[in-house]
Amino acid sequence: MQLPRLTPFVLLANLACALTAAPETIPLGDYGPDAAKTEIVTQATGSEVVRNVSEPSLLVYRPEHPNGTAVVIAPGGGLMFLAINHEGRWVAEWLQERGITAFVLKYRTVPTPEDPEAFDQLIGQLFGGSPEDNAEGFRKIHQQSLKSIADGKQAVAYVRAHAKEYAIDPHRIAMIGFSAGGAVTAGTALQPDAESRPDYAALIYGAPSLADPENVQFDWQAAPPLFMAVAADDGLVAPGQIPFYQKAREAGAEAELHIYAKGNHGFGLYKKGTTSDHWIDAFYWWLESYGLTSEEL
Repeated sequence: MQLPRLTPFVLLANLACALTAAPETIPLGDYGPDAAKTEIVTQATGSEVVRNVSEPSLLVYRPEHPNGTAVVIAPGGGLMFLAINHEGRWVAEWLQERGITAFVLKYRTVPTPEDPEAFDQLIGQLFGGSPEDNAEGFRKIHQQSLKSIADGKQAVAYVRAHAKEYAIDPHRIAMIGFSAGGAVTAGTALQPDAESRPDYAALIYGAPSLADPENVQFDWQAAPPLFMAVAADDGLVAPGQIPFYQKAREAGAEAELHIYAKGNHGFGLYKKGTTSDHWIDAFYWWLESYGLTSEEL
């Protein structure tokens, strides 16, 4: 049986399909041969999560026709785990379909028990009470934020350094963070080093207060254009959104804040049947307002 001859056009088409079918994994640094083995994929809050990340990496979602814009995505999870689907992969795929090159950041997280029941108990204890009742747990989270933010900076620096390889404009790099990923995004965006700072930033029900208050000082003068979205009935982070927004505006940053009536915390790309379902459309329109949805390389 004679095999069909693959023309260069067919080979290129197959390559394009392969690139869009599965994300490429890019390690961010060398943390030793056993570092990645600590990572656990499990279920929490009704969805797949990744925890015990000790070696940061990027999952790269390349569009078939890149428009020159990149978005680094930092999922949430209290810095204890990563809500890798509805705050990570699904967002990346949505952007990829629209020509944006997306990078899901698997940043380092607080070490947690391998046993699922012990893990669930730890999460319940930590987030079921006040910071005063769980001072030691929040101390670990604050300490972890230093590593997680360092991973955010390294991710942006990597994307910028490899912009040509990914057909990206090095000045069209955005970063979006969900919940605790908002702390990673804020720490990455509000700092003076231009090489590791995104040109645009978004916090979706962001929790910048999880950044270590003693060792992470937000540089508001360095703030890039900022997009924020939260649900009014989000009892975890809604109260802190307006003060954060006001600080950005007072520093002269271009910032906008969307407050939806309902949606609670952690909606991501889950459909809730509320106006918060359309936050990603508003985010895309915001990108469009800066010319980031059209091809201008």
